[in-house]
Amino acid sequence: MPSGRILRVRTLKPESYGQVIRAYRSSPKFLATSAATQISWNRELELAEEHLGHIPNRDICPGDVQDFLDGIADYPGKQKVALTALRQVDKWALVRRKLATPATFGCEVIGSDGGHIPWTDQQVALGERCAGDGFSRVITLGVHTGQRISDLARMCWNDLETVEGRVGINVRGGQKKTKRSQWIPLTKELSAAMATWERRLGPIVVTPAGAAWNPDTISTRWARERDGNPALAPLRNIEFEGMVKNLTLHGLRATACVRLLWAGATTRQISDMVGMSEQTVKGYTRFAEQKRSALAGVHHMDRTTNERKA
Repeated sequence: MPSGRILRVRTLKPESYGQVIRAYRSSPKFLATSAATQISWNRELELAEEHLGHIPNRDICPGDVQDFLDGIADYPGKQKVALTALRQVDKWALVRRKLATPATFGCEVIGSDGGHIPWTDQQVALGERCAGDGFSRVITLGVHTGQRISDLARMCWNDLETVEGRVGINVRGGQKKTKRSQWIPLTKELSAAMATWERRLGPIVVTPAGAAWNPDTISTRWARERDGNPALAPLRNIEFEGMVKNLTLHGLRATACVRLLWAGATTRQISDMVGMSEQTVKGYTRFAEQKRSALAGVHHMDRTTNERKA
């Protein structure tokens, strides 16, 4: 999250969740914490107020908070602090009848055991076909490059570069989190899709108004599109490995890793392609179906055996 970012001062309606957060921040309970804690929590509570403050306190629910946390999935440290602070808001507000139910019940951060589940091919196709608000390109670009959503928002047409006949895209200034320079080769399927997109100066993925996406809010806006678009109902409340979750844009990162794994790529190759550590690749691909992974392995072995014979 960019430091020094100026937050909009929002006029909050009475009985809103933002008013609850503000009341907690001025309470003796909060002011009794250490100066360091106040600085850390204030930063994340201000961000939560910006994104969730408009919701009536009677309507705020864990799904809203989880969507906010998913929106800062590129920053696990911020997620953890935000969830800790919001849980303290819950504890303070519930006993003072400012909230009817806990807003953080069941919420988790990316570093938890739950993680973000990968999309299936059918879910990707549905999202590309039915998602409005400019999200179709975001989904296509995300599932083929495996990049963080904040990095997708920053990709521009002039970042494309051809290396040994293969078109790829440079992540400008290095990846947002690692700062490591990265060139991402485009799959043939992605190249074909991008050939149909209008090219103009600026970002590859844009809002319907043609403006650049705000990297800080794109995931939150996706949550509103997913939950408000009836055609995207199959992307909500997914039962997977004992969990019930909504599909997030960050889950496309896992999808890209799983696709590469099933195609026979090694962990190191996936690491180099999407720009993450091999340990992180293992985490993202832990949901890959064992039987399909095994088939990918044996097909890879058959192919290399035939090549050796030839």
